[in-house]
Amino acid sequence: MKESTTKKLEEILLNIDDENELDQFLKNTPQKHPLMSFAEYLQSFLRDDEQARSSLLRSSGIERTYFYHLLSGAKQPGRDKILRISIAMKWNAEETQQALRCGNQAILYAKNMHDAVILFALHHKLSVSDANDLLDSYHLDILD
Repeated sequence: MKESTTKKLEEILLNIDDENELDQFLKNTPQKHPLMSFAEYLQSFLRDDEQARSSLLRSSGIERTYFYHLLSGAKQPGRDKILRISIAMKWNAEETQQALRCGNQAILYAKNMHDAVILFALHHKLSVSDANDLLDSYHLDILD
């Protein structure tokens, strides 16, 4: 099956009547899957640098035990935790979008006011605390 638009793929999918057809659709449709888990993605930046891990732990504001569970892959982070880590890592928008994909979370959408503020924070290399202050100043949910 050639690369198709999302709308065309949705139309095909909505016309599938049974699991055999679904199986064929999934086998023949190019899928975009992250090549690695969020833990693997994060580890690829940290390598075995314990000092970088400690610094990230402090700057992200994530509880220590939970952070190491995320790093090991024992726990899957929610969107806010991925965004906290992305901001603390000083990742750019592209790196953050990939982190969200690896974590099976919705990517940032510039038309969403909350996401627009996050994109601004990433671009300007704000701290997690400053990003949360900015979100709060617009009466938006802070990153928990």
